[in-house]
Amino acid sequence: MRWALFLVLAALSWAARLMGEMALDDPAGSVLLALGLAARIQRELPGVGTTVATLVVAAVVVNQLAGPVLWERAIVAAGESGRTGHKKPATREGGLRS
Repeated sequence: MRWALFLVLAALSWAARLMGEMALDDPAGSVLLALGLAARIQRELPGVGTTVATLVVAAVVVNQLAGPVLWERAIVAAGESGRTGHKKPATREGGLRS
């Protein structure tokens, strides 16, 4: 069973290197590549493959949801966005804040 996991990891490494440039050029390409490899692993390794595929799909979902927000925060924190600081909360005239 360990040799099968080793082969899967070696194949993933090879595929990532082979398709890496395509994935960097097109963000949808990296998602499709990850999901396609997850489906292939699930078919090839019925016992462990389902767990690996579930983890890959979960990682893709978290990356797609949290990635843009964290990317923006990192760019702002690095000072590369052109912004000088955080946004001040908006207050309404005549509201509770004075």
